[in-house]
Amino acid sequence: MTNRSKTLAVSLLLATFVMGVAIGAVGSAAWGDRAERQRRPPQRERPSYAEILQQELALTAEQRDSVEAILARREQAMQEIWQQMGPRFDSLRTQIRVDIGQMLDATQSVKYQDMITRSEQRRGERDRGTEHGR
Repeated sequence: MTNRSKTLAVSLLLATFVMGVAIGAVGSAAWGDRAERQRRPPQRERPSYAEILQQELALTAEQRDSVEAILARREQAMQEIWQQMGPRFDSLRTQIRVDIGQMLDATQSVKYQDMITRSEQRRGERDRGTEHGR
Protein backbone atom coordinates (compact mmCIF):
# COMPACT_ATOMS: atom_id res chain seq x y z
CA MET A 1 0.00 0.00 0.00
CA THR A 2 1.40 3.38 -0.92
CA ASN A 3 1.63 6.32 1.41
CA ARG A 4 -1.17 8.02 -0.47
CA SER A 5 -3.46 4.99 -0.11
CA LYS A 6 -2.65 4.69 3.60
CA THR A 7 -3.39 8.38 4.15
CA LEU A 8 -6.70 8.06 2.30
CA ALA A 9 -7.69 4.94 4.28
CA VAL A 10 -6.84 6.58 7.62
CA SER A 11 -8.71 9.73 6.59
CA LEU A 12 -11.82 7.71 5.68
CA LEU A 13 -11.68 5.82 8.99
CA LEU A 14 -11.29 9.07 10.91
CA ALA A 15 -14.15 10.69 8.99
CA THR A 16 -16.37 7.66 9.70
CA PHE A 17 -15.52 7.87 13.41
CA VAL A 18 -16.26 11.61 13.57
CA MET A 19 -19.58 11.11 11.76
CA GLY A 20 -20.53 8.31 14.18
CA VAL A 21 -19.79 10.53 17.17
CA ALA A 22 -21.79 13.40 15.66
CA ILE A 23 -24.78 11.20 14.82
CA GLY A 24 -24.65 9.61 18.28
CA ALA A 25 -24.63 13.03 19.95
CA VAL A 26 -27.59 14.23 17.90
CA GLY A 27 -29.50 11.02 18.62
CA SER A 28 -28.83 11.26 22.34
CA ALA A 29 -29.98 14.86 22.43
CA ALA A 30 -33.13 14.09 20.48
CA TRP A 31 -34.15 10.82 22.13
CA GLY A 32 -32.20 10.69 25.37
CA ASP A 33 -34.77 12.59 27.46
CA ARG A 34 -37.59 10.46 26.15
CA ALA A 35 -35.75 7.26 27.03
CA GLU A 36 -35.08 8.60 30.54
CA ARG A 37 -38.77 9.47 31.01
CA GLN A 38 -39.74 5.97 29.90
CA ARG A 39 -37.44 4.41 32.53
CA ARG A 40 -39.04 6.44 35.34
CA PRO A 41 -42.33 5.30 36.83
CA PRO A 42 -45.24 7.33 35.45
CA GLN A 43 -46.40 10.20 37.61
CA ARG A 44 -50.05 9.92 38.43
CA GLU A 45 -52.01 13.11 38.38
CA ARG A 46 -54.44 13.58 41.21
CA PRO A 47 -58.01 13.18 40.01
CA SER A 48 -60.22 16.24 40.29
CA TYR A 49 -63.03 16.30 42.82
CA ALA A 50 -65.51 15.89 39.95
CA GLU A 51 -63.60 12.80 38.77
CA ILE A 52 -63.64 11.31 42.27
CA LEU A 53 -67.39 11.86 42.53
CA GLN A 54 -67.84 10.40 39.05
CA GLN A 55 -65.96 7.24 40.05
CA GLU A 56 -67.51 6.83 43.49
CA LEU A 57 -71.11 7.79 42.70
CA ALA A 58 -71.42 6.79 39.03
CA LEU A 59 -72.71 10.25 38.09
CA THR A 60 -74.64 10.72 34.89
CA ALA A 61 -73.18 13.09 32.31
CA GLU A 62 -75.72 15.72 33.37
CA GLN A 63 -74.80 15.31 37.03
CA ARG A 64 -71.10 15.54 36.20
CA ASP A 65 -71.73 18.78 34.30
CA SER A 66 -73.68 20.13 37.28
CA VAL A 67 -70.87 19.23 39.70
CA GLU A 68 -68.32 20.96 37.48
CA ALA A 69 -70.54 24.05 37.27
CA ILE A 70 -70.92 24.13 41.07
CA LEU A 71 -67.17 23.83 41.55
CA ALA A 72 -66.48 26.55 39.00
CA ARG A 73 -69.03 28.85 40.66
CA ARG A 74 -67.38 28.37 44.10
CA GLU A 75 -63.78 28.40 42.91
CA GLN A 76 -63.13 32.07 43.70
CA ALA A 77 -64.35 31.70 47.29
CA MET A 78 -62.22 28.57 47.75
CA GLN A 79 -59.14 30.40 46.46
CA GLU A 80 -59.74 33.31 48.84
CA ILE A 81 -60.04 30.99 51.83
CA TRP A 82 -56.97 29.03 50.77
CA GLN A 83 -54.96 32.26 50.45
CA GLN A 84 -55.90 33.14 54.03
CA MET A 85 -55.39 29.68 55.51
CA GLY A 86 -52.50 28.45 53.37
CA PRO A 87 -49.79 30.30 55.30
CA ARG A 88 -51.13 28.90 58.58
CA PHE A 89 -50.96 25.36 57.20
CA ASP A 90 -47.44 26.01 55.93
CA SER A 91 -46.37 27.30 59.34
CA LEU A 92 -47.84 24.28 61.11
CA ARG A 93 -46.22 21.89 58.61
CA THR A 94 -42.84 23.57 59.20
CA GLN A 95 -43.18 23.26 62.98
CA ILE A 96 -44.14 19.59 62.71
CA ARG A 97 -41.07 18.97 60.55
CA VAL A 98 -38.83 20.76 63.05
CA ASP A 99 -40.26 18.74 65.94
CA ILE A 100 -39.78 15.45 64.08
CA GLY A 101 -36.29 16.47 62.93
CA GLN A 102 -35.19 17.10 66.51
CA MET A 103 -35.92 13.52 67.58
CA LEU A 104 -34.03 11.84 64.72
CA ASP A 105 -30.42 10.69 64.71
CA ALA A 106 -27.97 12.09 62.12
CA THR A 107 -28.59 9.38 59.50
CA GLN A 108 -32.34 9.62 59.87
CA SER A 109 -32.17 13.41 59.71
CA VAL A 110 -30.41 13.33 56.32
CA LYS A 111 -33.00 10.89 54.96
CA TYR A 112 -35.82 12.99 56.43
CA GLN A 113 -34.50 16.12 54.72
CA ASP A 114 -34.41 14.20 51.42
CA MET A 115 -38.02 13.12 52.00
CA ILE A 116 -39.04 16.72 52.65
CA THR A 117 -37.23 17.91 49.51
CA ARG A 118 -39.00 15.32 47.36
CA SER A 119 -42.33 16.18 48.95
CA GLU A 120 -41.84 19.89 48.28
CA GLN A 121 -40.90 19.19 44.66
CA ARG A 122 -44.03 17.11 44.14
CA ARG A 123 -46.13 19.76 45.84
CA GLY A 124 -44.62 22.47 43.66
CA GLU A 125 -45.30 20.47 40.51
CA ARG A 126 -48.85 19.76 41.65
CA ASP A 127 -49.54 23.38 42.62
CA ARG A 128 -48.27 24.67 39.27
CA GLY A 129 -50.87 22.44 37.62
CA THR A 130 -53.80 23.53 39.80
CA GLU A 131 -55.97 26.57 40.10
CA HIS A 132 -55.33 27.12 43.82
CA GLY A 133 -51.54 26.95 43.74
CA ARG A 134 -50.02 29.39 46.22
